[in-house]
Amino acid sequence: QILCLDGGGIRGIISTRILMHIEAITRSTIFNLFDTIAGTSTGGILTIGIAKGMSLLQIMEMYFKFKEMMFHGARPYDTEKLEKYLKQEFGENVRLGDLVGPKIMLMSVLADRMPAELHIFKNYEIPGAGHVAYHSTDKRFPPLPKPKDEYVWKALRATTAATSYFKAYGRFIDGAYIANNPTLDVLTEMFKLMKAHENNEDCTVKPIHIVVSVGTGKLPVKKVEVCDIQMPRSIWELPNFFSNFMNVSELLIDQTFQPEGHIVHRAAAWCGMIGAPFFRLNPTISQMVELDCKDDLILVNILWETECYIEKNKAVLDQLCRLLVESRQI
Repeated sequence: QILCLDGGGIRGIISTRILMHIEAITRSTIFNLFDTIAGTSTGGILTIGIAKGMSLLQIMEMYFKFKEMMFHGARPYDTEKLEKYLKQEFGENVRLGDLVGPKIMLMSVLADRMPAELHIFKNYEIPGAGHVAYHSTDKRFPPLPKPKDEYVWKALRATTAATSYFKAYGRFIDGAYIANNPTLDVLTEMFKLMKAHENNEDCTVKPIHIVVSVGTGKLPVKKVEVCDIQMPRSIWELPNFFSNFMNVSELLIDQTFQPEGHIVHRAAAWCGMIGAPFFRLNPTISQMVELDCKDDLILVNILWETECYIEKNKAVLDQLCRLLVESRQI
């Protein structure tokens, strides 16, 4: 049973509230309900919180404390302060391999190369693969630590290194640049694990039974002008040129971080082909909420919209909870 958590900064409170509802209905913890938990950026923080045994209420409180502590002054925010906070909250000497229970995946991006590469921090290794993937034959790129040996706070620092909000963490930047919704990458990773299971008797991997993807809120679809850039032939065409240029820029940014649309459709199709139920849980919110929003009124409003979403989709959530509980009884 797989849980995937989107990026979205402070909007991680939306994901947290949805998970709180699942716990209330199933009368179990997210930690016990899922075999694999993966997250990008704020989803990574939520993932590690769950893996370390924090309650969802504690994680919700952590979000509100974090915004008051970190989001001050001009961006990028104080990186040293962020790293100190991560060490205090999650442990300075805790390694990913110390996290016992569900398989954990945190998405980040290796940005010291072109094209950039997705890097998954995890608390396990793929049997038979050895350490080959972490020792590049290209001497320009130093080797990476084995997955289990990486410190938790460093993995969190890497997955949350959102450009302009915080400085890059060495060669790593926020995983949202490639996998803001990590579902497809998690399914790919699970496929690798299952192939290793076929070739290695010591590797035990359960078949994919349920996939749950939780978002951090989406905006309603809006109408925009066609993004058609033509070089201006006179100064009178400059306003139209710049307007179209801004539309194209917005389109590129939107598609880079897009957690909905084709990603969700592909994940649903993949799960459909293997007979695994797929649930995408992501409420529509009425306004754009920045990753570093501090306004409590805005945050309370998106939590209220999340409550409305939960009530409206009660039948779907009840079905999900029933499947999660039944699968644990098999």
